[in-house]
Amino acid sequence: MKILLINQFPYYATGTEGTVYPPLGLAYIASVLENAGYKNVRVLDANVLRLKNEEVIKKIVEYAPDIIGVSSNVVTQRAAIELCKIVKERFPEKLLVVGGPLPILHPEKFLKVSDVIVNGEGEVPFLEIVRAWESKSELKDIPGTASLHNEEIRINVRPELIGDLDSIPFPAYHLMEPPLKEYSRKARIKKAYMAPILTSRGCPYQCTYCNKSVFGSTFRMRSAENVLGEIDWLMKNLNVKQIDVLDDNFNLNPERTNSILDSIIDGRYDLAINCHNGLRVDRLTRELAGKLKRAGVFKVGVGVESGDERILESVKKKLKLHMVRDVIKWFREENVVVHGYFIFGLPGDNGESMQNTINFAKKANPHFANFAICIPFPGTVVYDYVKKNGTFLKDVDNGVEAGFFDGTAFFEDDITIGEEVVAFNKKAFKSFYFRPSKVADILFSIHSFSELKWIISQVVSVLYNLFGKKLLRGRG
Repeated sequence: MKILLINQFPYYATGTEGTVYPPLGLAYIASVLENAGYKNVRVLDANVLRLKNEEVIKKIVEYAPDIIGVSSNVVTQRAAIELCKIVKERFPEKLLVVGGPLPILHPEKFLKVSDVIVNGEGEVPFLEIVRAWESKSELKDIPGTASLHNEEIRINVRPELIGDLDSIPFPAYHLMEPPLKEYSRKARIKKAYMAPILTSRGCPYQCTYCNKSVFGSTFRMRSAENVLGEIDWLMKNLNVKQIDVLDDNFNLNPERTNSILDSIIDGRYDLAINCHNGLRVDRLTRELAGKLKRAGVFKVGVGVESGDERILESVKKKLKLHMVRDVIKWFREENVVVHGYFIFGLPGDNGESMQNTINFAKKANPHFANFAICIPFPGTVVYDYVKKNGTFLKDVDNGVEAGFFDGTAFFEDDITIGEEVVAFNKKAFKSFYFRPSKVADILFSIHSFSELKWIISQVVSVLYNLFGKKLLRGRG
């Protein structure tokens, strides 16, 4: 039994700049399959390899799998469906499984081009699918799946979320193409090699713009011992020297966070740690900021979203702006680089609130500010709001071709106007970055040559979004 898991390449996408990580979801599924006795498993990251469909097909022919799994999100949806169509035409005898946050929201689209949809966390349902296919059993009753039977879509109840995350084996990087070290060549890192780590799943907060269809709202965490075991394994077996923590809420449980950090400090790990994916501001203290630094943290991300308290309340962010200012100050005092994440065009945003966001970003002064435009993802409260009260300016049901940073507005209503959102997004970049003091601030924050290269590429991208399209129109 051969199994190939594919992370598809969205060759058409723009505005998705950022560090490219290994597909952890597929790597975890691969590790569970291998642990269950299935040794012929491979994960193909077509995204980082930039493989288009025909190149992926060549890989399929080369590996000759019995089962193919394809991951799909809002940006890769179009590419995933295109690939699935080709696979079903050329290899009808193979079982084709799709998963990710979106397929279950549009089962009628995905079941036209695949056999089974995995709904939610993939490890348990995918293993059961493989076992059923191997034993020639029915697929229709497997919990956490959807499939077609007698031309009708059958969606089965999900299994319980995995409560004991320590029971899941570490991600199967040894089964991946390309190898883990290749990601360090394409990332903004301080030390090579880099590996991502996910120490918890689920988010108990109710931010209206967030899709939680995979990990859900129940916060589950790995033990400190299990996390440190993975770090030890990565350092010993893969020569990893930098850890990027991808949790949504790494510091939600302060006791566990302190335990992990204390062990890293006491063990004198020579690690660079990047927590840029987001720390909960309301769970940070001055003491914890210092401990993060001593453990090796050199970069953190702070999810602010808006500099207007009214908007924060309306999207259920549960955050006070004075906390953000304090946290940024603490990390600056510790010489930790801070990224502030902001979103324009949230429901209710108008000229006043968006200007408040620009003013707050400049006053709070993180080293970097990421100004995105809200995408009403299917499966979110914002999506339902737009469907009822606004107008979609871009089709999001069939995937999107522009990411957060493309400078594209996706919806508007009577208050939030698309053209105004785009204008304020551009104004934010100009106002925040086009200052001599900010240029100096950024230059002094650079830790490595790879970060310098990344910053240069981001400057080029920002300049293009601000001026390039206009210049191109002028040439025409």
